[in-house]
Amino acid sequence: MLTAVPRAGILACALALGALGAAYQIKGNIDLVLGEDRGAAVDLRNRDKEHALFVRGQNPFDHMEASQPPWGYPFGLVLTWPEWPAVRVYFAALNAAALAFLMWWAYRQPRDATPEVRLLLAGAALAFGGSCTATEVGQVSIVVTALLAAALWCDRNQHQYASGVLVALALIKPTISVPFAVALLITGRQKAAVAATIYGAVATAVTWAVTGASPLHMLQQMAASASNYVGAGTVGVMDMLAAFGIVSS
Repeated sequence: MLTAVPRAGILACALALGALGAAYQIKGNIDLVLGEDRGAAVDLRNRDKEHALFVRGQNPFDHMEASQPPWGYPFGLVLTWPEWPAVRVYFAALNAAALAFLMWWAYRQPRDATPEVRLLLAGAALAFGGSCTATEVGQVSIVVTALLAAALWCDRNQHQYASGVLVALALIKPTISVPFAVALLITGRQKAAVAATIYGAVATAVTWAVTGASPLHMLQQMAASASNYVGAGTVGVMDMLAAFGIVSS
């Protein structure tokens, strides 16, 4: 059992993380909504352009370096519904709601923990530098993570169909959500897997009907676009091997 001193220390850490996270989000949201620098809301702007092309019945990959899989465009329209620049405020609200849900979800996870530990986990969900970057450029990663957390909550509460649909929506960003989709299959969540498959098939069919571009062709274009960034990161497999001295840097 925690004594009064450790509990006070945990509470202090939780409050510090909350304050740090709030500072991160204030900065990120100012850049997202009001920033005029080249990098401010850059991902949101590009996604907005993608959806404008999609609404006009064009394949976005034919006109720009697009980023979404074919099944992502119908849901993507929801994320960029108002016209620019109003979409900046709209997306900031969606992002804040997603982050609030993640904090609530983190707070609820340790069922037998003390309130101080719960607050610490909620603060940890908020206070990491990547959340500031994701917010200021308008990435969907926080929204996608919230969708996956909601899918886990639905799974825990025996709502498999809802869980599957939420995972399918999260597949707008496959780099984060594909492992969760695979988990539906290998853990025998058949109802969730069926729901995810049906949603993905319908969303893909809508994109095909609107753009006239086959899903396979769009996926090939997306893979070609993504290949441009394979060597651009700093934490790739070879970098990790070099860090452990397995290969030379």
